[in-house]
Amino acid sequence: MPRDRRKFTKERPVDPDSVEAQWRLFVAVDFPESRRAVLDELLDTVRSADLPIRWIGANAAHLTLHFIGDVPVETAELLRLAFSSASASTHPFSLKVDGAGTFPNLNKPQIIWLGLAGDIASLRRLHRASETFLLGFDIVTEQREFKPHITLGRARQSLQSPEINALVSLMRSDPVQARLTELAEPFRVDHLTLYRSHLSHEGATYEPLATARFG
Repeated sequence: MPRDRRKFTKERPVDPDSVEAQWRLFVAVDFPESRRAVLDELLDTVRSADLPIRWIGANAAHLTLHFIGDVPVETAELLRLAFSSASASTHPFSLKVDGAGTFPNLNKPQIIWLGLAGDIASLRRLHRASETFLLGFDIVTEQREFKPHITLGRARQSLQSPEINALVSLMRSDPVQARLTELAEPFRVDHLTLYRSHLSHEGATYEPLATARFG
């Protein structure tokens, strides 16, 4: 009597553009186009140190207001269509780069960031207004404290003491400080962007889906 043969089937990966796919979304304030050349110079400087840190590209710089995460395509499309009203009650305001630092702390740097100063009160109001908009789509955002920053890089692994010392020296160096001074000029914030994040082994890329201009 022949033995039954088990059939092994291999599930096909979901096409990221199919209706079954989940879209990874976030809401952000864009870094000003007029400052990207200076930011690119800063990033060229820090990359030359050859530390185990994945630095961003200047074109990817942004200030995340809300990380939404993975949502069905239908929800993403509804958000895209309605997003122009996400900040209608907000008026333009100014921010500026204010130094650099690390999360969670300098003894265990995992994220290297640019700090922000200026009209932080308006930024926090925008954060709350966009949160209210997202709640209208049953999207509950992260409840941790909002710490405005622009991510410059992420450690690929836990940095050891020599690497931490090298990072501190790098960020305090004259070339880096000169670029930070150039970036400290105020810039105008007058819109929000809804982004889709595409993940790969080379890092994330960000696709703008919709823009909300301030009233």
